[in-house]
Amino acid sequence: MLRAFFLYLSHAVWARTLITRFRFAWQAASRFVAGETADDAITAIRALNAKGIHATVDHLGESVTNEAEAAQAADDYIHILDKIAASGVRANVSVKLTQLGLDIDTDFCARNVRRVVEKAQATQSFVRVDMEARCTPTAPSARPHCGSTAASR
Repeated sequence: MLRAFFLYLSHAVWARTLITRFRFAWQAASRFVAGETADDAITAIRALNAKGIHATVDHLGESVTNEAEAAQAADDYIHILDKIAASGVRANVSVKLTQLGLDIDTDFCARNVRRVVEKAQATQSFVRVDMEARCTPTAPSARPHCGSTAASR
């Protein structure tokens, strides 16, 4: 239930406005969100690296609804991998398969994953696959078979 609320907030324009305009809201969120741009992420990673902490970048936005959104997410990961390599920070990326199109088409998702992994390999980085706390079917038609157990939420 809490997960669904946070997913809703991640897509709500009003929530983004609240967090980015009000200092108190941004201070609470900034512990978990590096910023809105790749450059913001690199700045936050540098600060973490200075404390001896290796970083993982997670581009927010899972459960995309079409191929264009999934392709854009893959492009965004490729962009941040280029930024990580160019800046020399110690970081990698973490992807959600649903963000790369798993619920749309498994072959399409695999192509997006391959693009991101190939860029990570080319930049001497790596990709973590973020475990999603819900049933992740291999096709949209499998959703009814996921059940309603706590493990699938």
